[in-house]
Amino acid sequence: MKKSLTFRLWSIGKAFEQRGHEVFSVEWSKDFENIDLYEEISKVTAEDILKLFGKPDVICCIQPPLSGDLPADRRRPGNGLQGI
Repeated sequence: MKKSLTFRLWSIGKAFEQRGHEVFSVEWSKDFENIDLYEEISKVTAEDILKLFGKPDVICCIQPPLSGDLPADRRRPGNGLQGI
């Protein structure tokens, strides 16, 4: 079975599960249930991942669009960033 580690990607994690991956999730907020590791992503090391989850085949990570820095944020109507 392939292993996938996701950060803030629950829907993508579910898609990986549907394709036979064993998925582990990391989240800093304890407002979410069924998370394997509650920790700030900047504090998680490669050694932590290997120790807790083994060697993943896939790692997915995304920062939520808070600042408008992501290209996708620039296309969202109403955010004042179109065309930047």
